[in-house]
Amino acid sequence: MRIFYFRLLVIAVFLLCVVDAPLLVAQRAVEIKGSDTEKSVRIQYIPGLSNSKKLANPFEETYSTLYLLQGEGGHSLFFESDHGVVMINTMAQGWGKPILETLELITLEPVTTIINTHPDVEYTGSNGEFPGEVTIVAHANTEVAMKKMAAFQGKNAKHLPNKTYTDKLSLFEGKNQVDVYHFGAAHTDGDSVAVVLNYGTAYLGDLFPAKATPVIDRANGGSAVAFPETLARALDTLTALEVEYIVPGKAAPFMGSQVRLMSLKDLQEYVDFNRDFLAATKEAFQAGKDVDEAAASLTLPDFSDYDMEHARANIQAIYDELQ
Repeated sequence: MRIFYFRLLVIAVFLLCVVDAPLLVAQRAVEIKGSDTEKSVRIQYIPGLSNSKKLANPFEETYSTLYLLQGEGGHSLFFESDHGVVMINTMAQGWGKPILETLELITLEPVTTIINTHPDVEYTGSNGEFPGEVTIVAHANTEVAMKKMAAFQGKNAKHLPNKTYTDKLSLFEGKNQVDVYHFGAAHTDGDSVAVVLNYGTAYLGDLFPAKATPVIDRANGGSAVAFPETLARALDTLTALEVEYIVPGKAAPFMGSQVRLMSLKDLQEYVDFNRDFLAATKEAFQAGKDVDEAAASLTLPDFSDYDMEHARANIQAIYDELQ
């Protein structure tokens, strides 16, 4: 009964905060303080379909079991399937217990599947904090990178991915189906995009962390030069699948505690931003400018609201590849 009422609370908060605009939903997250008072998880409901599709077919079952979790590190996404809870990324180390305490308010089902979208410890750090038999899914290159990480040495090696793929992997069938794609090098050479088909939602991790310059992990095969076209291939596939919601990996909360879910339009804009960033950097490189000069002269007037914290590092990554 407690689970039933908490679900009603989270959904009710969502219904009070829906923005009436095509392909755009804003929800107010509910903050849960666990037994570790220094850590609290914010949980945000994601509907099955957007308002536009609900209005097109008002009798279709649209309320989902899909939720976004915010804590430390990258955001986590989970939904309750017929095979247990499917979790996309597990945040930083030490967040497994607060996540589990939050899940207990939503479901009685255990976490049975974890999808790691890339190796960063802020996304994979709590892999080992979920009890029982857990299938951990990742791209083959992500598994290779994780084997080198201190967090997965010795007895912790059992929390490495135990199910890998190279191009595409489908998990489960019907309403439970999750498709995991690799579109090429970008943040790393093992980035995954996880698509929850029944709920029209895709999680992009650090392929689309926020409206900001991406971080390029060159040590793990990332490519600033390939990034825009890898992202464009993801956009083509997600457009063909008619995905409604794009979940960014690290977007900061706005209007309080909720994360703004992105749309295909936002993803197209992010493709354009990265293409323009690459073109401007190539032009500076060909003009003989050094990295600092290129960073100082960089102007992207169409993207004045983007966070440029990692602009210089991104330019350096491009220069390293062009030389």
